[in-house]
Amino acid sequence: MAISPQVEVVGLRDLSRFLNRIDDGLAKELRPTLLDAARPIADEAKANAPRGETGKLADSVTVRATQRSATVKVGSKARVPYARPVHWGWPNRNITAQPFLFDAVEHRANEVRARLADGIFDLLARAQR
Repeated sequence: MAISPQVEVVGLRDLSRFLNRIDDGLAKELRPTLLDAARPIADEAKANAPRGETGKLADSVTVRATQRSATVKVGSKARVPYARPVHWGWPNRNITAQPFLFDAVEHRANEVRARLADGIFDLLARAQR
């Protein structure tokens, strides 16, 4: 099983419950906050993805979020099945790893944390009004 680099937010579930108790609409604002926080990783991964003739690999970078998590995904089994071998490499096929997504997480983790903190503080400030 592959290791996934993460920016983990301890207490996000509790924050969601707290915001739900105050105002259901406010808890729903966690999703756009998480989307905004994860976007720098997606932007850098997209910019640094290896580009072939079609650019499908870079175009396949997506950000998804719920009220409790955000995920940056690359590739799909149908359209871009080669995303994993490109990222992880495949020595038997002479494919060198190009970990553009992991590099993006490493480079942008502090920005993600800052965006997330700003967004959460904004939500908490709105909860106090």
